[in-house]
Amino acid sequence: MAKPSGGKTGDLFTFSFDPDLASIRFGFEDWSRLVSDWTPAWDNIATLFRKHEDKHFETEGVSTGARFPELRNRPDGKPGYRAWKQRHYPGLPILQREKVLFRALVEGGQGSMFEKTKTSMAIGIKPGVTLQVKGKKYALWKAARAHALGLGLPQRPPIRFNSDVRNRSSFAYAISQLMQAQIVKTRRRAFKGEIEDAIGGPAGAITGADRTISSVLSRDWS
Repeated sequence: MAKPSGGKTGDLFTFSFDPDLASIRFGFEDWSRLVSDWTPAWDNIATLFRKHEDKHFETEGVSTGARFPELRNRPDGKPGYRAWKQRHYPGLPILQREKVLFRALVEGGQGSMFEKTKTSMAIGIKPGVTLQVKGKKYALWKAARAHALGLGLPQRPPIRFNSDVRNRSSFAYAISQLMQAQIVKTRRRAFKGEIEDAIGGPAGAITGADRTISSVLSRDWS
């Protein structure tokens, strides 16, 4: 969820992802108050989030940090879950046995959440959601939280990103750039008349902000 807190220098935007796995906080300048509708930025951030999650899952966590712990067999050395999965689901990456969690976070499939208003957004797994998977009930929310926090199994976070907005390779920095682009677009529209009066003709397209958005969405972030 993201909520602009007013618009003065030092005000914070907070992003939290469900399950509650991480948050990002950063400030913007006073002219961010010109933005009354952040939905274009939310749509771009959702696209960024899905792409980021796809890379995170496909690399089994390597693109965002430490590789997910390996699947385990029994402590006595006899075949266990690792051997069972290799036999029944050969070649599938960790956290992608039925691909329910993957589809929810990467494709916006069953159990996913993307809610937005002009001033806030929420994206991730729908709290409390239970699905039918192969005729059985599957508590997706509980499963995601168990993996995220390591509850009864090795910790393999379905959502993970670098939240240091000062790190220019981080997911947090990418979000800040998308929001800055939205501020630039809004400011340009707000002062369009003054700009055209000053230059004596029509103002050109906002190509710089569009290039920023395209660049951010084309890259991988940690």
